[in-house]
Amino acid sequence: ALAASGGDGPATAPQLLAEALAGGAAVGAVDTLGFSLLDLSCLTGQKALVASLLGARAAPACRGLHKPSALMWAHWANCEDAVVLLSAAGVSLSNADLEGLQRLRSTWAAL
Repeated sequence: ALAASGGDGPATAPQLLAEALAGGAAVGAVDTLGFSLLDLSCLTGQKALVASLLGARAAPACRGLHKPSALMWAHWANCEDAVVLLSAAGVSLSNADLEGLQRLRSTWAAL
């Protein structure tokens, strides 16, 4: 990993994000499966990275209102810190999110 600015230890995820954004990376980039970094950060419980991405103005619903949002993934993963951060930023669950959660829960219960 890259060294933290001015320190000897490894860089944190927010520091790496800041470096990537300074280098021209797009905060709203989506991977080939349709996940943004904010989605993945919420799904994996990375509170500091979620806060940094929101501070960099990452869109909670980067693929539009008819696709799952980062808030839906935070709810699915039971990542309360991310839910609080997103809610404080004015994000709310859309109909697509509610339907997605219902489908995920139904599928999970059937396994």
